[in-house]
Amino acid sequence: MKKVILITGASAGIGKHTAIQLAQQGHTIYGLARSIELMDELKAFGINPIQLDVTSPQNIKQVIKEILTKESRIDVLINNAGYGFYESMEECSIEKAKELFDVNVFGLMQITQEVLPTMRNANAGTIINLSSVVGKVPFLFMGWYSASKFAVEGLSDALRLELKAFNIKVVVVEPGRVTSKFGDTALSLSNMDSASPYYKKMIDFQKLIEDNPLPSSSPDSISNTIIKIINSSNPKTRYCPNFDGKIAIFFKKWFGDKFIDFVIGSRL
Repeated sequence: MKKVILITGASAGIGKHTAIQLAQQGHTIYGLARSIELMDELKAFGINPIQLDVTSPQNIKQVIKEILTKESRIDVLINNAGYGFYESMEECSIEKAKELFDVNVFGLMQITQEVLPTMRNANAGTIINLSSVVGKVPFLFMGWYSASKFAVEGLSDALRLELKAFNIKVVVVEPGRVTSKFGDTALSLSNMDSASPYYKKMIDFQKLIEDNPLPSSSPDSISNTIIKIINSSNPKTRYCPNFDGKIAIFFKKWFGDKFIDFVIGSRL
C-alpha cells in the first residue's frame, strides 16, 4: 500500500537518499528541512519539500496541519534531522550542548508529539528514529553527540511501550560511519586553544583518523534498511546497518566498557 511519509533532514545524506528511493516506489513523500533551497532537486522525483525548523513548535504545528489538510493521514514519520561536532565535554559550553539537544532530542520529540494524534486515531503508524552507533558505544570528543543519541535510544524504547496499544511501531536505526556531509566533516582544530589540556590528545586523534580512515557506508545502504522497516509488518526494534557499527556494538556487549576503553586508548 502506498503511504504518506514524512522525512526530516531531507536536504542531504540519509534523508535525501531515503526520500528519493521511497518516492520512486510510489509513496507520497514530504521532505522537511531547514533549508528549502537544498531540496529543490527533490521536486523532480515528485517529493513535496517543506521548510521546517524542528526547534520551532509553532512551525511544526503549521507544517503538520498543512500536510494533514492535503492528505488526511500520516503513515510514517522518519526522524532523521540532526547534527554533531567534535569537542571535549569539559570545554564545550552548556549553551552549545543545549542547542544540540534542541535539534537531536527535543526537536525529534516535538514533531513526534504533533504527528501522534493522527496515528492514534488511525490505530496505525510507524515512527523511525535515526540514532547512531555512538548512541551505544561513545567515542572520545563526540560525548555530547553520543549523549543526544543515548537519549534517542531511551525515548524510543519508552515510546514503543506506550504506543503498542495503538498499533504504532517505533523503530531505531543505528548507523555507523556514513558517507555524508556529517561523516565527511574533518576534525577541526582551528578554534581550539593550543593551551588546552586536550590539545595534544585532539591532534593525536586527528592523526589517527587521517592515517586510519574508518570504513563508511553509502547513504543508500541506510535508506535500504529504512525501506525494509516500512515494508515489514513486524519490524525489529533496532537495526544497525553498518558492519563497523555491528562490530563496535558486539565488542561493547561481550567484552565490556574497559575493553573498549583499552582499544581506543591504546591507539592514542
